[in-house]
Amino acid sequence: MKVAVANAGLRRMLRSQPLAPAEAALPTRLFRQAAIRAADRGAGVPLVVLGVELTETSLDDLVAGLGNGQLLVIIGATAGPEGVMALDGETVGALIEMQTVGRLLPQTVAQRDPTTADLAMSEPFVHHFLAELRAEAEDGSFARTIAGLGILGRYANRHAVALALPDIRYRMVRLSLDFGLPDRQAGLMLAVPWRAPPAEASLQAVPNRNWSAALHRAVMDAPCRLDAILHRRTLTLGEVEGFTVGQVVPLPGVTVSSVKVEGPGGVPVGPGKLGQMGGMRAVRLSHPRPPQLEEMLPPLAAG
Repeated sequence: MKVAVANAGLRRMLRSQPLAPAEAALPTRLFRQAAIRAADRGAGVPLVVLGVELTETSLDDLVAGLGNGQLLVIIGATAGPEGVMALDGETVGALIEMQTVGRLLPQTVAQRDPTTADLAMSEPFVHHFLAELRAEAEDGSFARTIAGLGILGRYANRHAVALALPDIRYRMVRLSLDFGLPDRQAGLMLAVPWRAPPAEASLQAVPNRNWSAALHRAVMDAPCRLDAILHRRTLTLGEVEGFTVGQVVPLPGVTVSSVKVEGPGGVPVGPGKLGQMGGMRAVRLSHPRPPQLEEMLPPLAAG
């Protein structure tokens, strides 16, 4: 049993890892300021952020880290749920107290299941928190992710989170909060989809790239097959089976100037002339022959 538990813990540590160096550059100050401003503007709550932790995690570990009594806010867009914001009981209690009695009470909040009323009282804080992130996040994968997200409601429990969210990697931020009273420390968690930077981002480092010239070079360097057709003749299967080595096959009407050059699919390119260059057979392309006028009616018989 102890071995199984240790292995499970090891797997969880391997799946939930700190962000890669490029993503770890996301400043913790961004989330710290967003939480402080959201608490002030959304409920007038005095707030100090004690710590910020940024990680990348799987859906399984995200759900496993959700606790009982948390208000699980659905974060998403018009397409549906994309993430979750978890507020613990102390955070929800502080938001409610400031909006109802105008001050924080000294006693801790009793643990209970969150309700729709809790969501309504917490919505101003969550709304301002997301708005601050959208306003202050610099251009990047996180800014593009958070840009279209808002509040869609609440999850009934963590099992609902597991059923609603896609099984992808998530960027998760945990904030440790202090409301300035003994034993009133709390926390919140926000998890949104982790999206890798788009492939075209590497091309943005070349602002003066001449796309027209690059496209022209790419097209002109593409392989193109040309067929030089000297003559086409229809034969029966019996005639072909009667061919022998060294046999001369007559090509009636064929001259060195009767070569036709065709592209893929038999598209005509133009006439050519058979010759040689550097000791090798070659075909010289020539201008198309001018159209010949033909009589529309057969000549009248002399009579």
